[in-house]
Amino acid sequence: MGQHPQARAHLAARVGPRQRHDRARTRIRQCAARARDRAHRERGGPGLTALAGRRDRQRWSDPREGLRHPGAARGEIAFDSVETLQKVFKTLSDPTRVRVLALLEQEELAVQELMDVLGMAQSRVSRHLAILREAGLLRDRRDGTYVFYRFDPPAGGPWRDAWQLVRQNLDSDPTRARDVAALSQVMAARASRTRSFFDAVGPEWDSLRKVFNDDALRSRAVTRLVPPGLRVADIGTGTGILAAELARLGMRVIAVDHSPRMLAAARAKLEEEGLAHVELRAGEAGALPIEDASLDAAFAHMVLHYLPSPADAIREMTRVVRPGGAVIAVDFVRHDHEWMREELGVTWLGFDRSEIEAWFAQAGLDRPLIETQPGRSAARDLPEAFIASARRPQGREAAAQRGEAERKPEPERERAASAKARLDRNA
Repeated sequence: MGQHPQARAHLAARVGPRQRHDRARTRIRQCAARARDRAHRERGGPGLTALAGRRDRQRWSDPREGLRHPGAARGEIAFDSVETLQKVFKTLSDPTRVRVLALLEQEELAVQELMDVLGMAQSRVSRHLAILREAGLLRDRRDGTYVFYRFDPPAGGPWRDAWQLVRQNLDSDPTRARDVAALSQVMAARASRTRSFFDAVGPEWDSLRKVFNDDALRSRAVTRLVPPGLRVADIGTGTGILAAELARLGMRVIAVDHSPRMLAAARAKLEEEGLAHVELRAGEAGALPIEDASLDAAFAHMVLHYLPSPADAIREMTRVVRPGGAVIAVDFVRHDHEWMREELGVTWLGFDRSEIEAWFAQAGLDRPLIETQPGRSAARDLPEAFIASARRPQGREAAAQRGEAERKPEPERERAASAKARLDRNA
């Protein structure tokens, strides 16, 4: 085209008017848009161009805004919440971990006991426990050479919501029913070990128990009561030493023990002394064969460290005392004297003050008065002992405690209902 001036002139003659026409049309559109914007602003609103821009921003909003915490700055993503949810889902997506949590919500268990319930090797159980502990879901405590684990459901947040959803659907899972049955066998084995020990010892227990040197403790525990004439219970009476002492003070006593040989020895001792105000009953501390609110006080003297679940015993003792009645427990402070397992057959090597206070609080009792005494024995190195006592609230306090009991987690209500059912069957 550069070599043909006539063709170039012809093309310019055709294109020139079209370009001028396009430029003129563009100027007209711009003038019209400015006129509309000016008129809209005069009516008090933003310009149409601004409105169009706002529509575009609304239509194409930042997808990250849905993840932003309300208190976070614009464009800032609440990564911690997202990561927490991811951790919750990942932890609870494993069926074995759900089974472990359900079991540990119901009972405090050692690794070996979890292995027996789940039917799994130690390495696998320990791996799941490590994951749950790292997630902050488990409490563990050492008892001599054993470590026991417990699951306390979180009070709030995504962990609580997720666990409530899981727990609501557990009852329909056949695996859960098998786990509950296996757990019952494990807890029965705990109780059986203690029962076998006392059945084997029988009347010889009086000579063996002298190692406790607990006459002074017994006397101090009795002084926590009000005057004679009370109706009281001696839980885990053994050969009836405390029951006889209470009866001599003029109290009417219900003495409970799960060992037939121990009850026979207690019966012989009471008959020999002619003490008629003691009624012997066979039963478990975790399901007492005693009516609700029928006693003035309940004693557990050097018994808790033999029980499969001390917390259940405190709860049952609370159930059987009237409002205003006393619950009194005497036992050892936590220690590491393993010889007591071997020679005396104890299940637990004492208890921390925090555990005792928690058991009393969970049972609905007032804050306990706890007194400690140094171990007194010339023959053996004994740990410190404690005397813990508290009263069952009455009046408005009792109503408040009942309301609190109704808000207890489902496993605690299940245990209470199970204990009552066992009592009804025994009756």
